[in-house]
Amino acid sequence: MYYLVTFTTGHREKLFEDPLLAMKVCACLASAEAWRGASLHAWVLMPDHAHAVVELDGTASLASVVKRAKAMTAMACNRYRQVFGRVWSKTFHDRALECPLAVEYAVAYVIRNPVRGGIAADIGGYSFWGCAENLW
Repeated sequence: MYYLVTFTTGHREKLFEDPLLAMKVCACLASAEAWRGASLHAWVLMPDHAHAVVELDGTASLASVVKRAKAMTAMACNRYRQVFGRVWSKTFHDRALECPLAVEYAVAYVIRNPVRGGIAADIGGYSFWGCAENLW
């Protein structure tokens, strides 16, 4: 099953306006280890939130997969900032994607988020995203 997942920083703090911090977190966010139990098909890191399209592989729940991704990216963030504490809000939002067209729309939504948010003129001008080649 595919899901569109969104999680926000605590208090919607725009932590990832710092490009060096965003690069550190993206390296972790894009890693297979962060999404163990799922395949990551598309993702974007925005200044105060992240979106991902994931497909569960049947070995883990969505909650445990997202918890791991949030924990690993928070550790990378805190290590870079030399602080200890919560990075992400406790919750996340998800939407099940029940057909191929829904997955396609979700991938497009994720990839175009920086343009819709007004922080990039086009996706080529934004560095903090990724997508599996077979989906875009």
